[in-house]
Amino acid sequence: MKFSGLIAAFNLLACANGFMSGPSVTRASRKCGSSSGRSSLTMQSDMSKSIPFVSRPPMLTGEMPGDVGFDPLELSNNIDLGYAQAAELKHGRVAMMAVVGVFVTQFVHLPAEQFNTSNLIEAVSKVPLAGHLQIFGFIALFELSSLNKVYNDDMDAWNRLVTDPNGAKKYASMSAQEKAKAQLQEIKNGRLAMMAVMGMIVQTAIFGHI
Repeated sequence: MKFSGLIAAFNLLACANGFMSGPSVTRASRKCGSSSGRSSLTMQSDMSKSIPFVSRPPMLTGEMPGDVGFDPLELSNNIDLGYAQAAELKHGRVAMMAVVGVFVTQFVHLPAEQFNTSNLIEAVSKVPLAGHLQIFGFIALFELSSLNKVYNDDMDAWNRLVTDPNGAKKYASMSAQEKAKAQLQEIKNGRLAMMAVMGMIVQTAIFGHI
């Protein structure tokens, strides 16, 4: 009886110890889980959205429209982001106009021999030197007139590059949410147009047509 009573007492102590140690273990596991959760969230925020297994460049915080942390050459560490945003916006707009121009010239041509081809590469070679000088002169004048708008620390490139008075009024009347949506749409369309133009040039060089 004494032996069985001793065993029963040890069993009660073991059960009591199990109930007493439960909350401490739970608190420790919760603390460990919360810390691991925070560390995993921190690790996720430090990774690039475009390439999840690559670290996000430190300068690309995701605040700029279209910023998904894609900078494999780490150019953002050495280039002013206000200038980079304005340059991308201008290149995107030019590329979008170029895409439209490529499709139009497949069906419509000006009444002159140097304009009668639909081949992108042949079209460049058919334009005389004087024509190329005029084109580059116009580009140079346009770039010089907008230097103060491009080389600027202001991160809102759209506010700097809106030259149409009606467009400026419309942009100013937009809410912050509407501006963010419009900016993201233009950035994405511009990037797609730049890739499309490069694809058209490569395809024309290989196959002779788009």
